[in-house]
Amino acid sequence: VPFPNGADANEWFISAAEQGQLVGNCGAGCGGTDDRTLHMGANILVPIPIVDPGAAYLASPTAFTNKRAESPIINATGKTNIQLSFEYLGQGIPASDYCEVYYRVGGPWILLQKLAPDAGSCAPQGVWTFTAFGLPPACDNAPNLQIGFHWRSNDLAGADPSIAIDDIQLATMTVTFPPIPCPQQTVVANVNNIPPGVTGYTWTALPAAPSVTFNPPIGSANPTVTFPAAGTYTVIVFGSTLPGGVPTATAVQVVTV
Repeated sequence: VPFPNGADANEWFISAAEQGQLVGNCGAGCGGTDDRTLHMGANILVPIPIVDPGAAYLASPTAFTNKRAESPIINATGKTNIQLSFEYLGQGIPASDYCEVYYRVGGPWILLQKLAPDAGSCAPQGVWTFTAFGLPPACDNAPNLQIGFHWRSNDLAGADPSIAIDDIQLATMTVTFPPIPCPQQTVVANVNNIPPGVTGYTWTALPAAPSVTFNPPIGSANPTVTFPAAGTYTVIVFGSTLPGGVPTATAVQVVTV
């Protein structure tokens, strides 16, 4: 849905025909045998097979493509607030030729994010771009989590590059405190297992401030925290790729004073 694959439908490949590059670098096509990527490329069956040209796709009535690359089953038991991150390059045509990220937990595939064209201009190759987002709570503690990348293309003109994906990672951020035996005690919190790309943090707590005072409140992975009264506090840390940006990672810790 919404259209079938054509006789010359493009195909998912994993190889260095589209080699991974550092974020911000222009795509280089095949730069050697290292750093293979997942990419969508032309797979012309008639008259002569042309296999794996990198992230270059065919646009024609016979090359309409509607295909998903699926991860193996991932055991996320014991993992919560999971962040998915990866690097990609891709242009396509936003209304008709694009890649979407999906997930599922033993049931139907659910849309997570539609990938925007990569940042910048490096014609004809595109720019390697980093992206990250948090997986929904349905993925917490899931023993059968899967991630999928779905490419759709049915425009007759096309716009290379199609899509290439590299360095896919799942990560869970945590926050820890030393023992806090007395009220009015000041301690230093520690953010651990920091996911790729996270550079800014927003701290909050329940009960809300002024019961708990953070200094600084934004931008630090190791703030000084003062608990002015005995009780139980739920401390929440939101991590983002920019200070004060949209959170992609979350850590939660219950603290008893």
